[in-house]
Amino acid sequence: MLLPYRAKNPPACFPYVTVALMVINTLVFACTSNGWTVHDSAVEHFAVSHTNLSPWTLLTAMFLHGSLLHLAGNMLFLWIFGAAVEGRLKPLRYLAVYLGAGAVGSLLSDFVTGLIDPDAFNLGASGAIMGLAGAYLYLFPFAPIRIAWFLWWGLLPRGGVTDWQARWVILYFLGWDVINGIILGGGDGVGHFAHLGGAGAGFLFVMLFKAPRDSEDISEVQASLSDMRDVKLLNLHELDALMQRPTEDVRLILAYCRQALIAPMGASEAKCLWALRQYGNLLMDRAEPEPLAHVLLPLSQPHACQVPSVYFLRLGTRLEKAMSYETAVRIYRRLCEVHPASADIESAHLRVGRIMEQFYGDTQQAHFCYSEMLKHFPQGPLNLEARQALRRLGTPVHS
Repeated sequence: MLLPYRAKNPPACFPYVTVALMVINTLVFACTSNGWTVHDSAVEHFAVSHTNLSPWTLLTAMFLHGSLLHLAGNMLFLWIFGAAVEGRLKPLRYLAVYLGAGAVGSLLSDFVTGLIDPDAFNLGASGAIMGLAGAYLYLFPFAPIRIAWFLWWGLLPRGGVTDWQARWVILYFLGWDVINGIILGGGDGVGHFAHLGGAGAGFLFVMLFKAPRDSEDISEVQASLSDMRDVKLLNLHELDALMQRPTEDVRLILAYCRQALIAPMGASEAKCLWALRQYGNLLMDRAEPEPLAHVLLPLSQPHACQVPSVYFLRLGTRLEKAMSYETAVRIYRRLCEVHPASADIESAHLRVGRIMEQFYGDTQQAHFCYSEMLKHFPQGPLNLEARQALRRLGTPVHS
């Protein structure tokens, strides 16, 4: 006996749809059962059979479970295989795979067994969830799955815990479906053909979506990350593997940049620049401004000048809102150094002047910033604000 209970493959984002499906399945069971087994009336109205086959029953049967044990097993598999698949496919395509695989599994089961026994009911999310397992087999074949195993040897039970790659775990269960459903002819009350049809459909769907697959190297790093739970503990080689695919994890991008910047002799600084240019807008919107500033500031001149000036300006604004005034000043001054011909320098001078005047009370530095602004941008759009600031500091300004 094999019982998987943990996927060492952290999802790319919180699996809201997977959690919602688990909640819906559990609530439906609570409403259609006595707490242990499903009511006969619910089976008659919402399960699918050859005699009542329709789009409606194909859908409702996916959320109906025969017993509490049936529900628990399905929800365990939904969590193990669903979270990472949702992170890779995103909600809409994930739901399409789930519902589509469930429908295909029910149709195959009806085609094989429904013609023999038209009144036999099929119910459960197994086809849909095995569809996610099929998708997982395509997307993450090398991801380690933590399993508990039990074996009767003579009169003594043996057991333990170990890690198997996902491909072997999923193929193990599909193999049992083949043995029990085809070779032994079924009869155990399990929807083996629904499992096989769902798994095949899920595998095919993600192939058609052309979803990126994880290599063995990436899966090994993901397993390490699952154990560490802190992306900052990974080395540059491990982060390189994770950055091979698109990501929305700003912690990963920042950790990659930090490791690239501390590489010997700055040999990997270009990798940080690539990440900043590739994910600049994402970082500006979601990353904490202080850690992001500490990635931008150490960049050498040849690389820093390739970061758009507007990124420095946006980051400086976010730092001001976070009241990190010292770092904001450093960012604005860095903008002036690396983009001396940019029109954004006018705003940088004005903002540094305001910070010096209003938060540090350094009127001398504020006066210098406003004067430099007028010197370089005498007809700039912020000209009036600089003149007003100088008058406020007691400096006469001629029009």
